[in-house]
Amino acid sequence: MRWFFLGDAATGVGFALAGLDTRAVEGPAEVVRALSDLEGADPPYGVALITPEAAALAPNAVSRLAQRTEAPLLVVLPERARPAPRGGR
Repeated sequence: MRWFFLGDAATGVGFALAGLDTRAVEGPAEVVRALSDLEGADPPYGVALITPEAAALAPNAVSRLAQRTEAPLLVVLPERARPAPRGGR
């Protein structure tokens, strides 16, 4: 099964090192284009991961792909946890 990551370039590096195909996006048009390319991929992707920031750039396109019953399964990653303040107070 092929996996795909869509989001910012810095986060994509980690996913690329893990063996995923990745695409860095910075604007709504790039997100829409990347999601469209996912739908027509041959061989198809089984799972597509997208950062919440990238998903927020094109919510309608993300929603449309997420509601499909065919592959890929679109997973919006959780937001990054912020580190707890140091010092305990």
